Amino acid sequence: MGAQNPMWAILTARTHWDREAFFETGRQQVGQILAHLTSISAPVLFGRALDFGCGIGRLTQALCEHFQECDGVDIAEAMIAQACAVNRFGDRCRYHRNSRNDLGLFPDESFDFVLSLIVLQHMQPRYSSRYIVEFLRVLRMGGVAYFQIPSGVASARSALPATESSAAAATIPITISPVQAPQPETPATAVSQVPSVARDGRELNTGGTEGRVEMAGIPRPLVIELLQRIGGEVLACARDDMAGPVFESYTYVVRKVALPKP
Repeated sequence: MGAQNPMWAILTARTHWDREAFFETGRQQVGQILAHLTSISAPVLFGRALDFGCGIGRLTQALCEHFQECDGVDIAEAMIAQACAVNRFGDRCRYHRNSRNDLGLFPDESFDFVLSLIVLQHMQPRYSSRYIVEFLRVLRMGGVAYFQIPSGVASARSALPATESSAAAATIPITISPVQAPQPETPATAVSQVPSVARDGRELNTGGTEGRVEMAGIPRPLVIELLQRIGGEVLACARDDMAGPVFESYTYVVRKVALPKP
């Protein structure tokens, strides 16, 4: 998907994006995030930021307008190549391909801010929980992580508009199935997988190339428990619509206040 239609793969609201309009969504979203942090008295030092699951740099480029340095990380080589090609900030912005299940390419306490949206929901909990641990590890003391992940599957009838709920309930193949448990150091467990539908319940189609995206998450109480155990202070936990109407999703704002508990 990253090689064929990367902007659609990142934001499925449109099949074909104008590049400037696509990156403008990143500027607007980062502006809203920083305003939100100010409103909840969560000051951020504007030194170095990490964009986890950066794609072609939609949010990374926007972060560079506020932070002295930014790093974007993605597993897809095609995404990283295109991110580098459209980078407007030179050496202040660095992109990294990372296929590891950790962020070992960065030492402890490297960042003031970590951002990850519509990314963790596309990986099994044994991976997403590990990355959440890594977010806190690479944060400097007092740094802030801002990330989103689904908590579970919402009722099709309650999640969709009344005019659509009956048909959706009958046609969207939602399943809840166990997956491999996360590694022992994390308490998270799987909540769901929907391997055959997009966030809004439609089958994915890139405008010629079909693709399927797995959706999964971690129950909200377990995310909060994990964050507290690894030295995080949860400043906010708000319901969002980033996983679409099929899923119950939350955005977490977490400040690093301590080292992980033994």
